[in-house]
Amino acid sequence: MFHLEVDRLFGKSLFRRRTPQMLVRKHFYWPLAADVQILEDRRLLSVSLGTAATFAVLGASTVTSTGATVITGNLGVSPGSAVTGSPTVTGTIHLADAVSAQAHSDLVTAYDVVAGKALTSNLTGQGLGGLTLAPGVYHFASSAELGAKLTLDAQGNPNAEFDFQIGTTLTTASNSSVVMINGGNAGDVYWQIGSSATIGTGTAFAGHILALTSITVTHGASVNGSAMAINGAVTMDDNAISVPVFMPAAFPGEYAVTSAGPTTLASITQNGGVLTLTGSTTATATVTNTTQILVNGTDTAAYGNSSITFSSGAFAGQVWTKLDLPADYVSSLGGQAQVSQNGANLTFVNTSGQTSPGHWINPTQVIAPSFGNEIGTPGNGKIVWSTGEVWFENLTIPGTDGGAGTTSISAATPLITVTDYLILGHTAHVIQNGTNIAAFINEKGAIVLGTMTSPTQATVADWGNDVATFSAGKITWSDGSVWVLTTTSAPQVIVADYTISGLTSHVIQNGTNTAVFVNEKGAIVLGTLTSPTQATVADWGNDVATFSANKINWSDGSVWVLSTAVPPITVADYSIAGLTAHVIQNGENTLAFVNEKGAIVLGNWINATQANVSDWGNDVATFSTGKINWSDGAVWVLTTTAAPQITVADYTIAGLTSHVIQNGTNTAVFVNEKGAIVLGTLTSPTQAVVAAWGNDMAAFSIGKINWSDGAVWVLAASEAPPIAVADYSTAGLTAHVIQNGTNTLVFVDAHGAVVLGTWINATQANVPALGNDVATFSSGKINWSDGAVWTVTTSAAPQITVTDYANAGNALTAHLIENGTSTAVFVNEKGAIVLGTLTISATQAIVPTWNNDVATIGKTQITWSDGSVWQLAPTTTPLMATFTAANGAVSHVQLVSAATLLGRDGPLIGLVGTRHNDKIIWSNGSVWANLDQSALNALFEMGTGYP
Repeated sequence: MFHLEVDRLFGKSLFRRRTPQMLVRKHFYWPLAADVQILEDRRLLSVSLGTAATFAVLGASTVTSTGATVITGNLGVSPGSAVTGSPTVTGTIHLADAVSAQAHSDLVTAYDVVAGKALTSNLTGQGLGGLTLAPGVYHFASSAELGAKLTLDAQGNPNAEFDFQIGTTLTTASNSSVVMINGGNAGDVYWQIGSSATIGTGTAFAGHILALTSITVTHGASVNGSAMAINGAVTMDDNAISVPVFMPAAFPGEYAVTSAGPTTLASITQNGGVLTLTGSTTATATVTNTTQILVNGTDTAAYGNSSITFSSGAFAGQVWTKLDLPADYVSSLGGQAQVSQNGANLTFVNTSGQTSPGHWINPTQVIAPSFGNEIGTPGNGKIVWSTGEVWFENLTIPGTDGGAGTTSISAATPLITVTDYLILGHTAHVIQNGTNIAAFINEKGAIVLGTMTSPTQATVADWGNDVATFSAGKITWSDGSVWVLTTTSAPQVIVADYTISGLTSHVIQNGTNTAVFVNEKGAIVLGTLTSPTQATVADWGNDVATFSANKINWSDGSVWVLSTAVPPITVADYSIAGLTAHVIQNGENTLAFVNEKGAIVLGNWINATQANVSDWGNDVATFSTGKINWSDGAVWVLTTTAAPQITVADYTIAGLTSHVIQNGTNTAVFVNEKGAIVLGTLTSPTQAVVAAWGNDMAAFSIGKINWSDGAVWVLAASEAPPIAVADYSTAGLTAHVIQNGTNTLVFVDAHGAVVLGTWINATQANVPALGNDVATFSSGKINWSDGAVWTVTTSAAPQITVTDYANAGNALTAHLIENGTSTAVFVNEKGAIVLGTLTISATQAIVPTWNNDVATIGKTQITWSDGSVWQLAPTTTPLMATFTAANGAVSHVQLVSAATLLGRDGPLIGLVGTRHNDKIIWSNGSVWANLDQSALNALFEMGTGYP
């Protein structure tokens, strides 16, 4: 026998200690109003067993065992001291000592709490067999019987509680059972029995049996819970009784501490059931239940999802979030790398098998001293080292579905990374996928392959064996040129993702006749575009790739299907005569041009670098690096400073992606799920007619488009937030217009006043708050009916801030828009735009339109008084993970926030997953459980950002 370190594992919520006289005696004593008030309070309490939570068996007079009984947890007797028989006890035996006496007292308290709860349903006279019950309080005035299977449905709530009040006896028939489904835990089931319980032969029972008199567990029965008698004996015969294990947080490790001040580091170590917290001071704590720890014996802190929130005591106002890293990686040099964690200590293993100790130096960086003090920055699915080497996560987390069947979650290596550099004012690029082959694109657009010869060097044979040496922020070439890292370059490189046999392949283009192909095994080769729709790859035996809508057909018979997770729409901005023009492409033979006056027309590729536009008199556009030369003599120069006048909205239909592109005129571009591009004419702010599709009528509403032919396009849940902010100049000051594609828009005048307007037609909006002033939009300006003129500008100070959030309930995108005044704009996940007034501080706002809902604005979320929560959206594109169900079905799931997932395809498409410690609870009620918490935390932090 040994002492089990289980005090930290078991229990349930806070409890209030009471004397046993109140409910456990035949004759009740009511000491007037004070105790009546306590009883009323108790009706609302969750149950806690206190120190009794560690006991699988607790008797008052004796404990008797025959046969090969196995007890997992502690065994105790109090006030008696007798144990008859020799059960196997995986825990500690306490006989009439202080520990068993305290456990007995806590048992009485728990019994009182259950007995005093307000009932949910009166089941007096009914049998429990065959029932399926939701969380609640179930009352039997006298005896209760279980004759078959009782199902307790937690309905996706990992903290769901089931309480049974039984007036006299509980009896179960042979081979009956109590089964938990949808996230329930037997440790949250309490059976308060007014006299004695008899668990029949072969019964598989679940829950804590709290009997006033005695408990008999007959031959071969099992109890996943506990058997505890207040006044009598517990008798067993060849049984298995085990305390339910609440999956605790994996506490030991390094933590990021967020509070009113700067984010700092803290750590937690563990010795048995005691935690040592080292932060601004040092404290000890114990785990009291599945959601709380007790600090210094007095202060309760809430924990969940690897985060601890302190409301009182030494760390009051702080939130500690555990920092975790995946264990396995693929290096950009080729080969495997690893990270192991032991508390706050890290060990790094590079591709050569060399090791280095390490640790966190701040909440977003680690250091490996034995690797020359290399600094690593984790996030977005990888660790980027100061040498230029990149480790891509290669994470797999096994689990179960509904407690049965094996599932897995894998974070596939984000195989393609594009890094932008500047040289002589132009942009160059490096493309990597975790192997030892990298693609380089120089400032002239030439694409070549290089071989990584070390973590910091690559040789490019096609450039005369020029050697690239990577260092922090730059690449130094052996020919003397230098590429400087930049984050402001034009997006001239397009990466398209495809799937083949369930794996991912890629095509990377930059507008030249050379393309990079990466197959599903990670091999990188170059191909030559022989036409806009065909490319030949010499390294693959002159295999010919034929591009069509949503797929590539290869001459060897293989097919690459375009991934629907990445909408293949690109918008490039050009400058002409001081105004802005645009080119919109989706990889098909048709592209859209928007000239500086806002006119939208379609063009067709006639070769790899030229397109013909019939609506402009067959004007031919010749594309070259950084510009377009037109046959009529006009020149469009690529720019990255244009005002965002183009909005792209992504929709889904039949599981595929469609798009609508607008620029504020009455012409819109529609791209259907097959990639066909057509023009439509807006006949009103909410309707458009598409002549090329038989005058099909598109009716826009919040979140979808209804077509007159019956088709429906649903706004994609994971699209980039459709918020566009345009800056205007008026009287030397700056004004703004904010739109999200609905019938409501926001105007911010030069003095900072924020008002709402409503579109009355395709080019005009009315503003009631400004005396029904009408704004008429034309190319480059707004003319107001009161005579004012706003002129579009690209040099305005960034006075408008747009913060993106994900609604925790459905993973859709919401927004907060501020301009430094007391008025804020809120846009919910349905696209509704309202104004809110910042009240007593910059952290609270009231929104009259939403029934005076109050928004409390925190560092990482907005909490609304109606109970909804908006969580700060990740600043990078949310990563995708692969979820494989027990039946082998594969879904791709997007990590939307630190606790929210969204299924993008497969059986999980459209489902929202919510993280609960070691579980993912899906919106359809299914539960993926038994997941390693540290690995799961690493998955979310890598995908949505470290604190």
